[in-house]
Amino acid sequence: MNIIRYIRDFFRNLRLFYKFQIALFFVSTITLSVMGYFGYTEGKDLLKEKSFNMLRIMAENKRKTIETYFQTLKNQITTVSENPSTLEALKAFQAGMLSHQPIGEAEKKVLERYYSQQVLDMLIYNSLQKEWPENYVPTKPQAQALQYKYIANNPKPFNFRHLLEISADAPQAYDEAHKQFHRSFLTNKTAFELADILLIDKKGNVVYSVAKNIDFGQNLLTSPLRHNGAGALFQRLLQSHEENSVLFRDYEHYIPNQYIPSCFIGTSIYVENQELVSRREKIGAIIFQISNEKITSILTNNQDWAGEGLGVSGEIALVGPEFKLRNNTRRFLEDPVFYQNALLNSERDTVAVERIKRQKTTILHRKYQNQATMDAVNGKSGQKLNTDFLGSEVLDVFMPIDILGVRWAMIAEMDGTEVFSSAEVFRVNLLAISGILFVLVTLLGAYLAQSLANPMRKIQREIAMLSEGVFPKISSRVYHDELGKIDASLNVLISNMRDVAKFAEDIGKGNFDSPFQARNDKDVLSNSLVKMRDSLKQLAIEEGARSWVNTGTAMFSNILRESSDDLQHLAIASVTALVKYLEANQGVFFYYQEDKKCLEAIGTYAYDKEKYWKKTILVGEGIAGQVFLEGSTVYLTEVPESYSKITSGLGYARPRSVLVVPVKSNERIYGVIEIASLEILDKLRVKFAEDMCENIAVTISRIRTAEETQKLLEESQRATEQLRQQEEEMRQNFEELMATQEEMRLRQEKLDILLHGQVQSQNNERILQSLDVDERGHTPEDRIREAIERQKALLDKTYQQNREKEQKIRDKITN
Repeated sequence: MNIIRYIRDFFRNLRLFYKFQIALFFVSTITLSVMGYFGYTEGKDLLKEKSFNMLRIMAENKRKTIETYFQTLKNQITTVSENPSTLEALKAFQAGMLSHQPIGEAEKKVLERYYSQQVLDMLIYNSLQKEWPENYVPTKPQAQALQYKYIANNPKPFNFRHLLEISADAPQAYDEAHKQFHRSFLTNKTAFELADILLIDKKGNVVYSVAKNIDFGQNLLTSPLRHNGAGALFQRLLQSHEENSVLFRDYEHYIPNQYIPSCFIGTSIYVENQELVSRREKIGAIIFQISNEKITSILTNNQDWAGEGLGVSGEIALVGPEFKLRNNTRRFLEDPVFYQNALLNSERDTVAVERIKRQKTTILHRKYQNQATMDAVNGKSGQKLNTDFLGSEVLDVFMPIDILGVRWAMIAEMDGTEVFSSAEVFRVNLLAISGILFVLVTLLGAYLAQSLANPMRKIQREIAMLSEGVFPKISSRVYHDELGKIDASLNVLISNMRDVAKFAEDIGKGNFDSPFQARNDKDVLSNSLVKMRDSLKQLAIEEGARSWVNTGTAMFSNILRESSDDLQHLAIASVTALVKYLEANQGVFFYYQEDKKCLEAIGTYAYDKEKYWKKTILVGEGIAGQVFLEGSTVYLTEVPESYSKITSGLGYARPRSVLVVPVKSNERIYGVIEIASLEILDKLRVKFAEDMCENIAVTISRIRTAEETQKLLEESQRATEQLRQQEEEMRQNFEELMATQEEMRLRQEKLDILLHGQVQSQNNERILQSLDVDERGHTPEDRIREAIERQKALLDKTYQQNREKEQKIRDKITN
């Protein structure tokens, strides 16, 4: 604390000369730092989001293009397989191959030398193996003859063998068929930019090939090629029992293509056969070898990445399920040597790098596995910031792509350095400006402090006023030096603050339409105020809606409370209030009369009373009857011509909207309220009407409950009165019995006196006769006791019955 106090006192005692320099330094530094930080971060986030959106759009377009391309190939291969000329060609090539004459020993040696010097050497070179374990020279004489003619002895260069239509040797049946059909298949290959087209008969013989690679003439069921590329696809086609099914074989190192990766699509060829049940016989297959260059050209826009909006580093890649590339990358196409060296420096697989160099492709060689590709292969789409193999930050947009039943991942990527280059330029410029300002503050601080003391004091006073919330007058005289600029800036600041204060005052008064605009995109305060205004405006709208609902609810609560004892008054008051509050024009309350089993209009507002008063509607009749039956609201904006017109002193008009709401509570419907309006009712008013109808239903339920309770109470009072009368009657009977008993007691005392006085027997007989013994031998005392017991039993029975009635009434009231 002592150190802080010392620093504070030291600064207070400094001259204005030094205070100004220090203050100017800190103010400029902090201001630039804060403004620079927010501007830099917000600009960087904006650039990042914009780049992600651009990459997502391009990836979506490329995905559609790739999927469309494969769908086009699927349709084309199906069309070609069903073309009669294809069937004719397959039969002609098959017959020509079977009838072809074998070649001599000299020609065989030429063929073997071709395999040894060109085929195997290229396989060993491209695969980086010391030797190749298999020999692919065909064993069948016909296959040897065709490969000799069209491959080993083909006068055309390696990549132009397809230009040979007929062999220069003595033409045979196969050569004639080749001359007849080769051009049409070559046209399809060129039109769809395919690498090759293969025709295979049912026995697995490749009877025709456009490109004339070593798979031509081979048997894809018995040769070493049976598990590779086209051979594996052909076996799947043989096993498939679905006609017109097109199958896809994903990329793998294809032996006939010199170990360069290839992918294929194929379908079976059928012929009509009346002897079969299905009348369709599979006689072979046609397979398209897809061109790697075609897929790469689609993804790279023929290597015009800038034209696609990908700048100098952006690219789009395809990744297979095993996370290996399915296309050539941009860096490889632009600078293969730099790309290979970069892979080696990143400690990648040196064998894969060497294969990229020799095969001149990155397909199946570079593994592209990160969270983005894993998510895309698993069917997810999204965007992430990742690090590429060079250690650079990149923006990745990923999504799955379906290739004829095989899921690949599509990755659109752009280097973060390029994306954020403008933000970095801004950061560098900001640092440069900060340094320049620091130098200026240091050099000119003394001069400004001494020569402009008065303007400084003026500025200090105005700033002090601003700090206290008081707006000073704008200076009419502004100097042309730096302080003058500060004064001018202060004037602008004062004007801006006045605008902000005026704007805030308007907002405080609820004027959310007050005109106010930010000076630019970096005007953080103004933009924040505009956002605050928009938020408050929305809140005001919502608050207005809540206030409207609360006011209406309170109004209806008073109406329902005041009308809670009269159903008729409740109906009229509620429908009148509801129509007025919704700003509608007409309304009617249909109440369900349980005894009549119908809906009766018991309350209307602005309706033709002669037409609607006491009007009854059957359940299910019309809109109101249907709403009562189904228990759900109906809102019409297309009102039929036959609907009731809204009348006034000047005329009448058909309503624009009709709202029919059930008066329902706890799934029990008491009636329906129908409202007609010359205006369209919004959702808020419809929801309010539904809520108020539910409150009306609760009130009706209470009225009914009160009426039933009143009836039960009256019934209970009647029963209580009846019980009281019975008790009074029993009390009187009991008093009479007690009097009779007292009389009998007196008579018994007289009898005892006579018996003890030994009166004459004649007098005794007269006395005994006066005792009135009945025929059962019961004396009056016996009869009195019996009467008392009967009265007690009757009293107990009546009391129990009244208790049971009272309990039943209490149960009804409770329910």
